[in-house]
Amino acid sequence: MNFKYEFEERWFNKENLDISSEFLDEISNNKKIVETNKNSIKFTFVGVLVYKREILVILPKYSRELNSEAEKLECIKTIIKVFKRIPNKVIKDNKDSLFISNSITEDEISEIAIADYIIKDFRSNGGYIQKNRIKSINGNGHTNWTCTINTFDPIISNGQPVYTNYINEDIIINNNNFISNLHTNLYNYLLVKYKDLLGYSGGALSFDRAKRNLDRLGNKKYILAKIKKELECTFGDRDINLLKAIYNFFEPKNDSNSNDLSIFGTTSFELVWEHICKYIFNDKYEDFKSEIPFPEWYTDNDIKNESKKNPLIPDILSIYNQTMFILDAKYYSIQIDEENVTGNPGSYDIIKQHIYEMVFDDEMTIQKYREDSELNYSFTVSALIYPKMMEEKFNIFGYTRHPVFKNKKIINNVYVSPNYIYDLFLNRKKVDENIYEEITNYNQKKLNLLFEKSNNSK
Repeated sequence: MNFKYEFEERWFNKENLDISSEFLDEISNNKKIVETNKNSIKFTFVGVLVYKREILVILPKYSRELNSEAEKLECIKTIIKVFKRIPNKVIKDNKDSLFISNSITEDEISEIAIADYIIKDFRSNGGYIQKNRIKSINGNGHTNWTCTINTFDPIISNGQPVYTNYINEDIIINNNNFISNLHTNLYNYLLVKYKDLLGYSGGALSFDRAKRNLDRLGNKKYILAKIKKELECTFGDRDINLLKAIYNFFEPKNDSNSNDLSIFGTTSFELVWEHICKYIFNDKYEDFKSEIPFPEWYTDNDIKNESKKNPLIPDILSIYNQTMFILDAKYYSIQIDEENVTGNPGSYDIIKQHIYEMVFDDEMTIQKYREDSELNYSFTVSALIYPKMMEEKFNIFGYTRHPVFKNKKIINNVYVSPNYIYDLFLNRKKVDENIYEEITNYNQKKLNLLFEKSNNSK
């Protein structure tokens, strides 16, 4: 399959998007995934868009320097793996922005998720086998005691009922039936269409041949009726879930308001970046969240009330070597040089980091966790974590601070390689300890320089 590629957050002329006019119309009408301005369009989405036989891949904004088709394919393959690892709870809590459900029982599921399920299931369990239950009297199959008791009168012997006739059930297996053929042909079609994106091998058929084989089985209405009929007499979780997956392929329920446009991805990649960073930096927020105060509201006669509206929630609180690292996962394409800073977070983000430092630098708070072997710390270090395509695992490239705060603290800026981050996340690993050590050393070096400048200016 040939894929078309574009990048998130890049304005370009609609005419330059190499897809059909019908596909473009479907995309332009979906305000969740794009912004439009006359003849210009910008994707606010990362993932895969499918319209009939066309596939458009939208890569994250940090990957714009990728040029070759091979690099772009590897990038989206990794991101799809990451999407598939996001917990269902996170997906459900953010269902308006994370369109990456992999559960076949969900009402809304994309074609690529259905494809992954069907391909994986076929390779694990083989093709669908139709099983028919045949009831007989005194047969060789399993005795159906409910039918036996309701059908025959027993003989009473020594006060116990004895049945001289039984209803038995035999299971007749039929490998050559419509549903089995449908399953095999759909598997071949989905494998050819999505194997490159999902990382599967095999598939000798061309896309056109696989599509013709599937189309020969009948129109959608006929196929759906066959699947419904099969579901009525099917038992076993695997068979039921598989039939539902096949049904959802032909009668999709998705969030695009179109049965022809299938969406797999997110309109909020920062949520994905934040979740991954929380995992690899071993976030301890739940252990410390009670320490973050809320504003106090007083009446005219000094009665205090506490409002928990819009609470302050740090992204990541990580403990290493008796240091608390207050980290903020920032999905920004920041650039700093001697003349300018662009793509940077706003003042509010910086102010929040300084507030968290003030909260956790409090001596009473530090003392509270002194005896806890996992949570004890002596001081805090703050950093913003940005994605950047690079060979190194990470790179500390400067710092920021807000001069209104007089606490002599800085917030370190750290680029981290997305490929490094994703590899850790997919393999259930945590960051190398030297990233903590280098941030600490850099932080101390810059603070020393600031103290020297401050003392010299007095």
